[in-house]
Amino acid sequence: MVDVSVGDFVSWTTEKGAYVGEVSSVIRSGRASVVTPTGGQQMVDVSEVGPVANVRVYVDNQDGTYSRSDRLVPVRFAMLRKRSKPETKAEEKASAKVKE
Repeated sequence: MVDVSVGDFVSWTTEKGAYVGEVSSVIRSGRASVVTPTGGQQMVDVSEVGPVANVRVYVDNQDGTYSRSDRLVPVRFAMLRKRSKPETKAEEKASAKVKE
């Protein structure tokens, strides 16, 4: 299991695809609805499955850059891999496809 902190950039994979994001907060106790390896959601007891990171998703612009989205996704630490900060594109330069 990787140990991540707020501000770290991470990636994870589900059956629906590969994702990139930035950790915005960490949940270490209680219950949380988390992403599953199949791409669905599952309610878990954090003390039993380990910490959960709320991750701000970055959208792949298909040109080697990413755009920060408003979407937050709860992901178990066990599914995360640390990565470098992705190259980002300014919001006004994001393609119409990404804005959709």
